[in-house]
Amino acid sequence: IIQQKLQLKDAALGKFAKRYLEFVKTADKLTEAESEAMHKELLADLETIEFQAMKAEMNVHNRRRNHEWAAAECQQLRRTIDTTRAEISRLEAQLALEMKKRSNKMEYENYAKMILDFPAPEQSQEELRKLEAEIDVLKEKLRRQEEIIDMKQKQLHLLLSSIVDFRDMTEIEALRRPEKE
Repeated sequence: IIQQKLQLKDAALGKFAKRYLEFVKTADKLTEAESEAMHKELLADLETIEFQAMKAEMNVHNRRRNHEWAAAECQQLRRTIDTTRAEISRLEAQLALEMKKRSNKMEYENYAKMILDFPAPEQSQEELRKLEAEIDVLKEKLRRQEEIIDMKQKQLHLLLSSIVDFRDMTEIEALRRPEKE
């Protein structure tokens, strides 16, 4: 587009140069009024070309300013992107830390629930004392039962021994009686 505009302006300048040269060549042959009219046309064309040149210069200046502004904005945008990336990295690290804290808290709460399911140490010690007392009572009962069993065994042994002795005596007497009869 810029090249096309430059070609058009170059063509307009070339056309002006041809008209000027034509004016110079024919200036002797023209009347003063024709010469004055042609001179005014050439001045008007020259003013138009100067205006277009000034306009082009302003366009170049504006484009250069726009380009500088865009470059500055681009640099600012890059800095903003770098800052945002750094912030994202920092937030990701913070998120990972917070997630780890939350995981630890949940694990702690699970352990706390498990611990709360068990009775308090004082209560456990009291129950342990009761169980130990109960065990002592049962041991005492067992000892008494063992004494009773031991005594019953002795009595049974004595009874069996007495039965054996009685049987032996009966046999001996039975053997003696036939002799007496």
